[in-house]
Amino acid sequence: MSEIQLPKKMEAAIQVFAREDESVPFWDNPNFTASLLLPNNHKPLTRYEQALEARLRNQLSDEEIRLLFVIGDAICVNEAQLRTYMLPLQSASRTSAMLNRLRYNGYVQRYSCALRFQDDDDAVIKPPGVFVLGLVGYKLVQYLNKKSDSLVHPDKWADNPFAIQRYVAMNSIRVAGTKDKLLSAWKWHPHIGNNIKFKKPFAVMASKKVDGEFPAHFIIERVQMSQTFLDYLKDRLYQYQYLKEQYGYIRIDGLKKSSMEVVVISVSTVSLAEFINRNLEIYQFPYEILFLVDEWLEETDELATAFGQGSEDGILRVKIPFLSVK
Repeated sequence: MSEIQLPKKMEAAIQVFAREDESVPFWDNPNFTASLLLPNNHKPLTRYEQALEARLRNQLSDEEIRLLFVIGDAICVNEAQLRTYMLPLQSASRTSAMLNRLRYNGYVQRYSCALRFQDDDDAVIKPPGVFVLGLVGYKLVQYLNKKSDSLVHPDKWADNPFAIQRYVAMNSIRVAGTKDKLLSAWKWHPHIGNNIKFKKPFAVMASKKVDGEFPAHFIIERVQMSQTFLDYLKDRLYQYQYLKEQYGYIRIDGLKKSSMEVVVISVSTVSLAEFINRNLEIYQFPYEILFLVDEWLEETDELATAFGQGSEDGILRVKIPFLSVK
């Protein structure tokens, strides 16, 4: 039987990078799909005036508005992550009950996530549902929170399942830093580099002050297996190099200058990090670049031990002491 050779472009497009146990992470699986799941007999509101009236009539509590703000800040988040975000304030069961109530009137929307091409004998993965702001929730939060510039309109999610993957994966990082009280700030897609012409990173994570001085800034780019990511990453890494050489640091809108900046490539698996390191020779860039690996974060549930550094010999796992849980 003759062997069929795939064209190089197609071969790269379908390449999958498994974990050490040969499984493919759900939140980075190229066969991922998501569908909007509407509650039975729901009565969605459409105008923020209706939500304000509901609030005046005590039909929308301050606690529910607070949950809407948390979802808006997270952009796209699964229920397990939301429960963790809210645990300092209320029980996990109360958060779930509030989500069900908010869905009924369209303040939030729930997406059901699954994998295509699963065989009958495969163990079916049932991940937690994913939540985003619904139309009236989006309008209400936009009206009440004038400083929020990262809200995403609910229509953007319907045909964009891989964006759902990216935000849920990134929220795993944000949750780890938030629950352990390690972060001073988190910004989605901030402007950088003294000029709005520069391409924005996916997120910037600021630690608490290091040794009582400045916080460290982690400028994060997320890579997904479903993307053609090498050219994208190369372009971003050279942009950061230019900014470092031109200004001495990367200015981030809304954050004070830090003496400690790291560009971080967020990936799901060690094998994906190895592939990027080998093809882009990350270790040759003249500034600090680290990998943040979901596989390691899931292993320890601690940010400090989830980082790796590229070298000629591969990815070396490193520990960031000031991100350790005290």
